[in-house]
Amino acid sequence: MNKQVVEFVGVGCSTIYEMMYENSPYYAPTFPKKVKITQNRID
Repeated sequence: MNKQVVEFVGVGCSTIYEMMYENSPYYAPTFPKKVKITQNRID
């Protein structure tokens, strides 16, 4: 997890991952999805 993301959101890494995981009680559907950037494409 990027340190800048943690500082911007204001919660810890674990909480951010929990907010992205659909089966978590802390899931936030409006929280942005993780983006994977490679040399040839963005997923």
